[in-house]
Amino acid sequence: MSQIHARQRLYRRSRQSLVHGFDPVLTAVVGLLLFVGTLLVWAATRDWYTRNGLDGQYYLKRHIINILIGLVLAYGGIGTPATV
Repeated sequence: MSQIHARQRLYRRSRQSLVHGFDPVLTAVVGLLLFVGTLLVWAATRDWYTRNGLDGQYYLKRHIINILIGLVLAYGGIGTPATV
């Protein structure tokens, strides 16, 4: 085993964290798109539901729950190896 390979293994082992391997720019852009999409869903549906005597926040709550389900599934998918 070469010294370079040994250093790379040591470096990889020392920097393991919850967000290791994530692209910060891509993560920020996806977060921004989720936020904007949530605002658009809320703005487009709140008045109609409120006018008809229903919960004006229904689609907002549903959209946030769907985002949370997607995040949980994505986090679970990170831990599975590519070759199963």
